[in-house]
Amino acid sequence: MIKGLKKYTGRAHRNTRSFGGRTIRYTLLAGAAVLATVGMTGCGKDIDGTATVAVCNDESIPLGVASLYARYQQAQMYSFYTGYFGMAEIFDTVADEETGATYGDTIKDDMMDSIKTMYVLKQHAADFDVTMSDENKTAIEEAAKAFMEENDADALKEMGVSEADVAALLELYSYQTWMYDAMIADVDQNVSDDEAAQTRVTYVKVSLDGTEQDEDGNTIPLTDEEKEEKEALAEEVLNEILASDDAASADMSEIAKAADENLTSSTLVFGYTEDDTADSAIKDAVVGLKDGEVVDHVVTSEDGNSLYVIRLEKEFDEDATESKKSLIISDREKEDYQEELDSWLEAASFEIKEDIWDQVVITDQKVYTFKAEETSDSTGEDTTQDTGAASDEDTSEE
Repeated sequence: MIKGLKKYTGRAHRNTRSFGGRTIRYTLLAGAAVLATVGMTGCGKDIDGTATVAVCNDESIPLGVASLYARYQQAQMYSFYTGYFGMAEIFDTVADEETGATYGDTIKDDMMDSIKTMYVLKQHAADFDVTMSDENKTAIEEAAKAFMEENDADALKEMGVSEADVAALLELYSYQTWMYDAMIADVDQNVSDDEAAQTRVTYVKVSLDGTEQDEDGNTIPLTDEEKEEKEALAEEVLNEILASDDAASADMSEIAKAADENLTSSTLVFGYTEDDTADSAIKDAVVGLKDGEVVDHVVTSEDGNSLYVIRLEKEFDEDATESKKSLIISDREKEDYQEELDSWLEAASFEIKEDIWDQVVITDQKVYTFKAEETSDSTGEDTTQDTGAASDEDTSEE
């Protein structure tokens, strides 16, 4: 069994870089990679991890690095799909009927794209004065050594993974994290209230869509009479809210359920920007109202398929606005980072040695899963605990 590469922890060190006369400090984090353990029960053909699987800007990429990265990603995906969807066989499913390519094939392509990205980021580290400290190097060396000592030598050999490959992948993960921090350091962090302003409303929605289907499975539209009944229901809810002792604090959900047990209230937060997808009918209806006021008429949705009873909770929601500011800044950072990264990727020369990469197969016939670590409880009985490690099950027939 192959045990997994645990998180390595090293002290962060700070690096300083000047941006346009300004000095910005950013933290270089040591714990940038988490690799799963991989276990093997079957005997397969060993691969030569020293072989060059790809060349990125004249830098050779060892197959061992790509193999280890691929197996970790495979284990992650298997764990996710089986944990959330109960799916046991996913990689051999055909993704492209025309070419016969499986999901495993598609995933491999994505993996190589990710490997290319990590190498390109590391190669541009000097552009941002990003370097690895002696502390970081020592932490990585210790993590790589521990990984090799804790795992089965035959399984590592089958994957073509050496201690140098483990260290190299940890280093790539580290540079990827550090470079993101460095590349977004100059992004404007200022967002005005006007740009981020968020409004919060509570509303009850009465649908005008039909609920029954014909023999062909098509939804049968409501008749005019049925629509009138829906409109009367919405009016009833509105009038009950307006007639309450305090419309601003009335329980709209309770009032709605009293009129129809299928109704309830919902909260909506939105901004008056072009990219906000909230129904314009709701946004327009509360313009000019004060906090706590109820729209004095039933509002028809923009598409005409719903009726709304609406109360303005806060014209300017401070908490939601602060969250929106953080999201705007995050979007700016991602956009700046991706724009620069894309330019590097486009300019980079990258050649995959397909005959070498073909030796790594993502298939359901050999499954990599996270391995549970055995522990002992107070009675001395063995128990298991998920450690983030992975095991590998050979499901191919003998």
